[in-house]
Amino acid sequence: MKRAFGFGFILAGSVLAACGDSGAIEFSSASSTGASTVDTRYHPKGDGVPMMEAEACEQLQTALSDGVLKVGCVATVQQCPGLLRALYQTDCMQYDAGTVKECAAYYGKLTTCDELTPENCVLIGFPTTAPFGCPEA
Repeated sequence: MKRAFGFGFILAGSVLAACGDSGAIEFSSASSTGASTVDTRYHPKGDGVPMMEAEACEQLQTALSDGVLKVGCVATVQQCPGLLRALYQTDCMQYDAGTVKECAAYYGKLTTCDELTPENCVLIGFPTTAPFGCPEA
């Protein structure tokens, strides 16, 4: 089985990752005072099944768009493949199918526009699969 790394996008601060024996990565951000803040984003468990970038992106983009319409937000959801590439900084990477499914379901449960951002759910990506996460690769 390939080692999976969780990726996250933190607007402020630096990402400090600590990896335990389980392979899970914990994220925190350090403030200018050195204090850590708690990562409140949803980190679903993966199932270890790789999913191509296009399929993962389409599922998340659809879930976010549906959520924005349901809640009545005035927002534009970034198009694929830019949605995932902007968040995870790797083109054509494969993603864990279980985390894609769970994030899509999570977006469907959110009830405020502030919550409905792609940053609020963290996928597990398989960075060693790039560029093979795209069909043209």
